[in-house]
Amino acid sequence: MAHNSDENVLSTLLSKEENDLVVTILGSRKQTKATAVIQMFHAHPNKTQWTKFSTGIACFVKDNLKRSYYIRLLDLGLKTVTYEQEIYNQFTYKKHSPCFYSFPGDVS
Repeated sequence: MAHNSDENVLSTLLSKEENDLVVTILGSRKQTKATAVIQMFHAHPNKTQWTKFSTGIACFVKDNLKRSYYIRLLDLGLKTVTYEQEIYNQFTYKKHSPCFYSFPGDVS
């Protein structure tokens, strides 16, 4: 299905109300180019072991205000962004399986 470049690409797994909340949390002048329900894991501080640290809605976001793209993890219950990773020019990721990807993240 083709999408208008300014159109949000929402999740079919979410209700209309939940998708509307995603758009509200992201705010104005931002579009989600992909939206998915995910579990996020990290390997911190132990780099040899994955630990689940969040479940939520991941969005691949075009942020017109910051003039950049981001992966943003949203918590619909708290109505907030709980994780953000900028997609910079040298950004890389690895596909471990059809449903598991990894990338170096900013640790704060």
